[in-house]
Amino acid sequence: MFHIFAYAVSPEERGRAFSYLIAMGSVGQTVAGLICPHLYWPLVFFIFGGTGLLWVVCWVLFTKSVGECELDAQEYLAPPPNVSGQSIPWRECFTRRPLWAIYCAHFSMNWSNYIIMQWLPTYLVRFLGGGPMEIMLTALPYVANSLCGIAAGHFADNLVRRGWSALCVRRLMTCIGLVGPGLLLFAFSASSSIPIAVL
Repeated sequence: MFHIFAYAVSPEERGRAFSYLIAMGSVGQTVAGLICPHLYWPLVFFIFGGTGLLWVVCWVLFTKSVGECELDAQEYLAPPPNVSGQSIPWRECFTRRPLWAIYCAHFSMNWSNYIIMQWLPTYLVRFLGGGPMEIMLTALPYVANSLCGIAAGHFADNLVRRGWSALCVRRLMTCIGLVGPGLLLFAFSASSSIPIAVL
């Protein structure tokens, strides 16, 4: 997807495009939190597996190839760089500070996301005495995540249109996206009731 966006979405619109892509990643957790208390829980895996297969069929049948997207996008995008035949600079991949910043930010974001996804329902049941209906509240953080992500994407594109450099905008949004949830996790750990913990 990132490769397609790089060639088919203008730089002024990439923040929004990525925000919608990432927001859709939270749909699974949202729906699972709502239906698990009412269905046999392994059924959720079959529902999402079937949905994924249906998505692949639709993708194959109805989407253009990257080359066709490039032809359509040539009117307003710069031509993609020619990288065929170039070797991957592995040494630079492991020694460049900007790349390590990306690795650390990506690791931190994924770590917190997976910890919350895996342990929030367990924490609510074991430590706060939640039942099946309270577990449905675990869908709320994912709804908030999606809405905040989409708003952040629009905000980022607005900053780029105002003349901010893409690098500065990406750094700002990464800091907000990591520091904000980090502070909320501290507040979460001090909460003693399910509604406050989830909100």
